[in-house]
Amino acid sequence: MVDVSEATAAPVPADIHGKPIKLWPLRNMDWGELEQWMRTQVINSAKNATKDPELSLGQRKELMQVAHKSATKISMMNCFVTRAGTDEADAEETAFINTFEGMLRTVHLSMKRETKGLTLAAVDEMLNSSIGLLIELFTTVMRISFPADYSDKELAKNVPAATLNNEAGQNMQTH
Repeated sequence: MVDVSEATAAPVPADIHGKPIKLWPLRNMDWGELEQWMRTQVINSAKNATKDPELSLGQRKELMQVAHKSATKISMMNCFVTRAGTDEADAEETAFINTFEGMLRTVHLSMKRETKGLTLAAVDEMLNSSIGLLIELFTTVMRISFPADYSDKELAKNVPAATLNNEAGQNMQTH
């Protein structure tokens, strides 16, 4: 069931260690920013790998070409395509978004609509290493960004894994 905040793209109240905040559904441009971060991760990883002195110039060029080609294919939409015959998302994007940094960036993008100039580092500092709270906030952002009936297994299998693997997240008391 979709509540009023989901239907109107309104923020939902939350708190970080007792400090009230608002979480906003992510917009297309927010998803684009996450995609760009993912692409940068792929390129940077390849750049670091090219520093291996045992690689020839040709191998370095090929490595970067493959990385660029891979990076251009990154899309958040891939998180919603399942591997044939499985319930698993067919995307490395899901792996990115389910990392600590991916969840932190997602929560940051949601929060910064309310607080202009809010930095990623500031959100990280507010969380004070509370991974449980980060997962809870991330789950909330995903649920308000993708309003759906998550009791429906067919719909649920197409939502990034951290959202659904944290069914207990709604009941976490980590503040």
